[in-house]
This record gives sequence, C-alpha cells and structure tokens, in this order.
Amino acid sequence: MANAEVRYDMAEDEYHSRPGWGSSSVWKALNQSVAHSRTKTEATRPMLVGSHFHSIVLDTPPPESHLVMDPAPRRGSARWRSVMDDNPGCVLVSRSVVDEARRLASVARQDEGLCDALASATHREVSIFWDDKDTGVACKARVDFMNMDTLVACDLKSTANASDSALQDSCAKYGYWTQASHYISGLEAAFGETFSWSWYFVEKGLPGAVRHVMPDKHGLVLADAIRMKALNKIANSELSGFDGYPSGFRVKMPGWLAKMAD
Repeated sequence: MANAEVRYDMAEDEYHSRPGWGSSSVWKALNQSVAHSRTKTEATRPMLVGSHFHSIVLDTPPPESHLVMDPAPRRGSARWRSVMDDNPGCVLVSRSVVDEARRLASVARQDEGLCDALASATHREVSIFWDDKDTGVACKARVDFMNMDTLVACDLKSTANASDSALQDSCAKYGYWTQASHYISGLEAAFGETFSWSWYFVEKGLPGAVRHVMPDKHGLVLADAIRMKALNKIANSELSGFDGYPSGFRVKMPGWLAKMAD
C-alpha cells in the first residue's frame, strides 16, 4: 500500500480539486496533448446529468458546488451574474438535469443484477490516490462501488445505445478501456490485490435497459500498454516542461481524396 491513500468519505468536489491524473485526463493527454488534459473545462449537460445520476443510484450527496435552479439563468445574463456573485465557484444546474438523472436512476433501480451488486457492495465512491510505480506520475481514481470480499469493482455509465456494437465503439471512443486499466492499477496500489472490473451501462432512451459488461483479458493487456504510453508522455512532459503538440507531424491524405488523382 506504499504511495497510496484511500478515502471512503471524500466529497466529489474535494476529489476533483485534489492533484493527480485521473483516467479521463490520462486519455486526453494521449489523444490530444498534456496541456489539453491539464485545462479545466466547464461541465457539460451530460456530465451534470451523470453526476446527479451517480448520486441518486449510489445514495451519496451530490456535489456541494451544484446549485439547482428552475430554470437556471442563461449564461452571461444579469441574473446569472447576480447568482454567481452571490455564490462564487458554484455550478448552476437546471431542474431538467436533475429530472433526467432521476429518470435514469429509476431505470437502474429496476435492474435486479445492479440492485444486488449495490446491496452487496462494501464501499461506494472510494477515492484513491497513488504514485504510478513505473513513471512516478501522481494518479487518482474514484471507484463507484466495490466489494472487498469478492475483489470486484464496478462503474456506472449512461449510454445512448447499449447494443453490442455500440458499446464496443463507446468503450474505445471514450477511453473506458484506459479507465479500467487505470482503476485496476489504483486498486492494486491501494489494497495489494487484483480486482475484477466491470461496467453497468444504463440506456438513456426508451424503453430503458441496463447491461452488465466486462472487459476481456486480452483487451486489458492492450489497455495497460496504452495507459503506460500516456503516463510516459505525462512524465516526460513534467521533466521537460513541454506539454503541447509535438512538431514534425506529417499529414497523410485520406484514401477518398487520393482517389481523385486517378
């Protein structure tokens, strides 16, 4: 458990304010630049829905910085400026965001498998901070729920489409493979055990469905290599002080354009 800190009572706002590379930042550093991954962006509507969806399903408090208003004032308006002046650092959340989160949560709570997994979980929203053993990069992860008796850790996700092909695409596009590798590494650093990882995907559209899926073992091996490539990029950036795009990239012409030369 060297170089690892585990917190079972940390609020979401405090977790996000703590330094360390989470799985989303690691993925962005690899696919864009380290500078992009360091830049804090404003929470989008799907992110806000996801945050409240997690709070409802996991029965944990929503972020203290979230101020729910009905309706939320338009950004830049006089009312918006007044609210922000009175509540510095707050994140305005419209009532419709909370309503959407509640609808998703109602779908999740109808799934017997997910309910059983939550009931048997020994811990929820576990915050882990550790130094990667190979690169020394400071990392962090927030596990939705886990079972220390069975060494199983799970993550809640919402998705537009929970079909086989759509989930394959989502896991690749949004860095869920890297997330699995990152979280498994954090759990091992914290507890000295190898955990099994899985996702519960809750479909947004009607009729509403929940799918429990697990990454295959070969994919996890590849995900470990991808994550290590990203961590090395971050480590090199911290040593050199350079975090932008590399120079010397040669743009390749796509096949459809090259055919026009025929």
